[in-house]
Amino acid sequence: MSELLVQPEAAARPAALPVQRDAFDLPREVAYLNCAYMSPQLNRVTEAGQAGVLRKTAPWRVRSQDYFEGGETLRTLVGRLIGSDAEGVALAPSASYGLALAAANVEVQAGQNIIVLAEQFPSNVYVWRELARARGAEVRTVARPETGGWTEAVLDALDRDTAVLALPNVHWTDGTLVDLEKVGAAARA
Repeated sequence: MSELLVQPEAAARPAALPVQRDAFDLPREVAYLNCAYMSPQLNRVTEAGQAGVLRKTAPWRVRSQDYFEGGETLRTLVGRLIGSDAEGVALAPSASYGLALAAANVEVQAGQNIIVLAEQFPSNVYVWRELARARGAEVRTVARPETGGWTEAVLDALDRDTAVLALPNVHWTDGTLVDLEKVGAAARA
């Protein structure tokens, strides 16, 4: 497994994130790594959730605009983070809902293919299977490579009939990387 964690071009990686353990309510003896299943909440998220529940104890104080202000602030902040504006950011209640929304708005024709990774997180597979079935397309599942990495395996599966690449940048089961910039450049070419 250690070879899966080695990343080429270490010099190109950003500086390491400082330890964030104190931002979570984790006992010192716990090392929880299954965040793809269910991540622990930040303490600040717990506090915000509790404040939201307490706010409902006095509903006469909740104004109509209160339903929108927090979301608009979040969209603006995320837009700045990704080099966009609030209009370039959509909020969705879950990843599966967001993926279903994306799938409903992407053009896929009969005979085209949609590429996913083997053992990819189910929310990013089921929606594409349904879209392929409805449109007469094919879901092309890239097998876990025995040698090389996911990037090369995806590039081998990509062809002129590929309509969608539904890929994570990190495979959720083992942490291996997909070079989305390289894959994106090949897809655009």
